[in-house]
Amino acid sequence: MRKGGGALEKREQRPSHFRVGAWVGVGVTALALTPIFARLADTHPIAISAHRMLIAAVIMLAFAGLRARRQFADIRRKDVPLLALAGFFLAMSFGFWITSLSETSVASSELALTTIPLFVAVGAHYFLGDKVGRLTVLAVAMSLFADAFITAGDWTGSWSARRIQGDIHALIGAAGFAGYLVVGRRARERIHSLSYDAVVFSIAGALLLAFAVASGAPLLGLPGETYFWIGMGAIIPQAVGYSIINWALGHWSSTNVALALAARPTIAILFAFIALGETPRWATVIPGGALALFAVYLAVKSNDAPWDDEDASDHPR
Repeated sequence: MRKGGGALEKREQRPSHFRVGAWVGVGVTALALTPIFARLADTHPIAISAHRMLIAAVIMLAFAGLRARRQFADIRRKDVPLLALAGFFLAMSFGFWITSLSETSVASSELALTTIPLFVAVGAHYFLGDKVGRLTVLAVAMSLFADAFITAGDWTGSWSARRIQGDIHALIGAAGFAGYLVVGRRARERIHSLSYDAVVFSIAGALLLAFAVASGAPLLGLPGETYFWIGMGAIIPQAVGYSIINWALGHWSSTNVALALAARPTIAILFAFIALGETPRWATVIPGGALALFAVYLAVKSNDAPWDDEDASDHPR
């Protein structure tokens, strides 16, 4: 148990490894709905990003204020740079990746996310001092190969400058999300998940709002259907999905959390087929998805996922 100065205190038994994995599965599934809701919103991507983040920030501020107001007292002045950096990376991830959805297919945008475990493994090693074991290295390699195999079927020779631009934007978004995971892992050593979510979502929302205003993205007067789908994105992928991932960072290494996200492209491609009519190449989705899920299994089973003493009241039940 860590004591003093805003440190998290262990009041009950920490959740089991299996329970964390189960909740991460729920979070990954929620996150896989992101491209669906963004496409259905059908408006400027920066407007979608700003609205969604601000709505989620209001939800988390209200929830944290009602349930865990005392947790804000744990935030110290030295935590502010970490929170600001996490908010910046989250805004960067949202802005670029959701923009990519208007420029290329869901499958191509999801392909970029397969680089997240690699970015996180490198960042966690140098920034956090995490030791990456051989099983995790194998899982990273398998997830990269599996998801690249899945989304390679999306490339049928139809190259264009706009599509390449979309792929670059998606890759920048993936790098931003990796930075968000690594910084979040450090911040979550001291800060409870509810207060962390509320503050970081607010910072990211403010940054995206400022960029939306500066770029002239439409924020008001949008169709009611657009606001509905933005709201759905704020509630399910954002308030639910991201909050679970942030909570998991208090229990798993950032690399293993990123590896669990390797299942997201497979799920997102299936959702895109059902909701958007984007037909993937099943010959690559089925074997590649199975391999990606096996990589997630290796991540869950690996022995190099450190546990932190965590306030047991701070996790989903």
